[in-house]
Amino acid sequence: LKDTGSIWLHCDPTASHYLKIVMDAVFGADNCRNEVIWCYTGPGSPGMRQFNRKHDNLFWYSAGKSWTFNGDEVRIPHKQLNTNKHGAMIGEPMTEDLRDDYLKKGKIPETWWPDFTPVGRIKNERLGYPTQKPKALLDRIIRASSKEGELVLDPFCGCGTTMAAAEQLGRKWMGIDISSNAVRLVRDERLKDKRIRMEGIPADLAGAKRLAEDQPFQFEAWAVELLPGFAPNTKQSGDGGIDGQGITADPVSGEGGKQVAVMQVKGGRFQISQLRDFAHVIDRQKAAFGVYLTLKKVESRNARAEAAGLGKVKVGQQEYPKLQLYSVQEYFDDRLPALPIMLNPYTGKPVHADLFDEAE
Repeated sequence: LKDTGSIWLHCDPTASHYLKIVMDAVFGADNCRNEVIWCYTGPGSPGMRQFNRKHDNLFWYSAGKSWTFNGDEVRIPHKQLNTNKHGAMIGEPMTEDLRDDYLKKGKIPETWWPDFTPVGRIKNERLGYPTQKPKALLDRIIRASSKEGELVLDPFCGCGTTMAAAEQLGRKWMGIDISSNAVRLVRDERLKDKRIRMEGIPADLAGAKRLAEDQPFQFEAWAVELLPGFAPNTKQSGDGGIDGQGITADPVSGEGGKQVAVMQVKGGRFQISQLRDFAHVIDRQKAAFGVYLTLKKVESRNARAEAAGLGKVKVGQQEYPKLQLYSVQEYFDDRLPALPIMLNPYTGKPVHADLFDEAE
């Protein structure tokens, strides 16, 4: 962080008191410029035994004693002025021209911000990412604490709200996230009209092979999320042969309404014994169907015959393979498996049907 830079930390009240102490230790208590409360409304419960928790905390620290604050960039209208019966500001003598200019410019916001609706209620912004923030919130922070052409870094960028706001405001930007799903959302949804450089996410089969060799667990998570509607297993060992799961949007015929689909990912050499083991996993879990995802396309006729031998399952009005083979190689060749419409694992809403091929 530059000597004149600022850092904003967002958290909720369960961690804010502890993080304030950490931030004081790192940046110095004297460099805490503000604690801002982002407050919003929401439904309550008739049986509540405490006040409704509806606020988040934002800590703003500067690196040193000189920092950027573009007050005129974030002014808001005066909602109520403390004036006397003659219309003059109490305690702040002003000429009429100065007062008119003051009213026209607006005021610097207080440290409680009720202006921003949670993104769950903003239909045209929702991307289905669980920690997504409203763009207007990041817009105010970036306007206040940086200048055009300066660099904005979000080291836990999620679905890229910070970068989208920075791009629109003429700032340079950089984002980092551990989730390949987050990075994919930034590339394919948030900034799909921009040519952006991405590192750490495979762009071809060779890159996927390197990831599988160097970071097998990260490869598994990345590969699971290649198929919309599937989310990686959070357990990295003892997962029972399941690396990812999804839920079909439509009920499955003859399965008692069971709509769970499972996935297993293999980055190494294909072994038919492992495919057979996964078939048992599908049966054990009473899953609707399973996807066996490999690095390279499985060309073995025996393997494909065994997968086909498990038959098909009817989801909605269509039939799909009970066990389907798919590969990263086919993904980079722009070939998707024949899958039913799945639910978004983060919002519970159907993923767009046009993301999938129709079953034959």
